[in-house]
Order: sequence, then C-alpha cells, then structure tokens
Amino acid sequence: MQIDQAENRVEGSSANPDGSRMLFKKIWSAAVPQKVRVFAWRLAKEGLATQVNRQHRRLIRFGTCEICGMEDESGFYVVVRCTKAYALRQELRKEWILPEEEQFRDGGKDWLLILLDLVGENTGARILLMFWRAWHLQNDIIHGKGTSTVIGSARFLYSYGESLHIAMKNPQTNNDAKEKVKIYKEEMVDRRNKEGSGRKVTQVQESLCVMKRDRSYLPPGDCYENAARWRRQKQKHV
Repeated sequence: MQIDQAENRVEGSSANPDGSRMLFKKIWSAAVPQKVRVFAWRLAKEGLATQVNRQHRRLIRFGTCEICGMEDESGFYVVVRCTKAYALRQELRKEWILPEEEQFRDGGKDWLLILLDLVGENTGARILLMFWRAWHLQNDIIHGKGTSTVIGSARFLYSYGESLHIAMKNPQTNNDAKEKVKIYKEEMVDRRNKEGSGRKVTQVQESLCVMKRDRSYLPPGDCYENAARWRRQKQKHV
C-alpha cells in the first residue's frame, strides 16, 4: 500500500507542467556529502557507467554483469541485486535501521525516488551512503585492486555516518574543523611564498630588465631605474 502511494506521488511529480521533479529534492537536500548526492542523482537518472548504458551507447555487445555473467548490469542491479550489495545491506542491518527487503524493488525508472519517498530523512541518507559504497565495491572488483570487503565497507559507513550525524547536530564542530584546515593551508602557502620569495623577486627583476628598444638589451642592475629611463626616452621620440 505504501509503495503504491509513493508511486502515485512520483507519477504526479513527473507530470508537473514546469517539468520539475519535486522528489529530487530528497536527494539534493539529503544530509550526505555533495559527491554522494551527485552519485544518487546519476543513479536516479540511470546515468552511471553501467554495462547496460555502455550497451545502449553501442560500446559493448552485451550488458550483462562482468562478475556474475547472469543479469544485466543496471544501476539498480549494482546497488541492490548484486551479491556484494546484498551482503553489504545485511551487514549494515546489524547497526542501522533500513527498510524491509521487499521495499528494495525495481519499480521502473523512478525506483530510487519511490524508495526515498517511503522513508525519513535519516534512513534516506543511510540508503544513499549504502548505495554509494555498493557502487564502490563493484568498481573495486572490476577496475580496482579488489581489496575492499563488505565488512570493511560496513565499518567505514558506520564511522562515516556517525561523523556526518555529529556534524549536523553540532555545526560549530564542523566549522572548527574547516577553520583548522583553512589555517593550515594558509600557513603552508605563506611558508612556500617565503621560501621562494627570493627566487621569485629575482625572476621578476630579470624580466623587467629585458626591455626592447631597437632590439637592445638593458643590462641587470637597477632594473626599475633603467625601465623608467627607457620609457622617458621612448616618449621623447613619439
């Protein structure tokens, strides 16, 4: 019943005269990093670099999963049906409250929007983090070293999710951390500028010394005085 109601809301959102998709706000306003939101938006738009999309672009002949070789590798398959994704979801259930398995179903192109419409903000954020990590697991097997594990990914998400939760509850903590990073970067820039100041000044002075007047060369020395003298001489000839 809940799923049917969510599907109706998604269909109503799709039919807006201005073409807007109100339910996409659940993605862009989610309490997750921007890179996770971008990933979720691409997942919702079926824009990830999956085998199915490569097949549609005629880059490959078949769109089947390179790991199991049985099913088409769509975005839904990678983050929900893949054995790694399923194992990650079951591992996360030990600490996180997630929707029942029946709610993780392929209801068409809007399946992600339907799923997010069924849950609250906290659960929705966890789902996006889980899908983002499931995509990483798949890519690590195919394109990476294959060293990422389900248990390690679950522990990473526990810690990552807790850090995000603390940052949301205590914005000052997050601001302090950002300020420390900013101060550190400024100190490093100042240090590099001081170390290279002598060399940079020499380069600037030498460049100012190279003034052309009938292809002549102004020798090093007091460059600014030579340059000023050259400009005055040029004005007299105008």
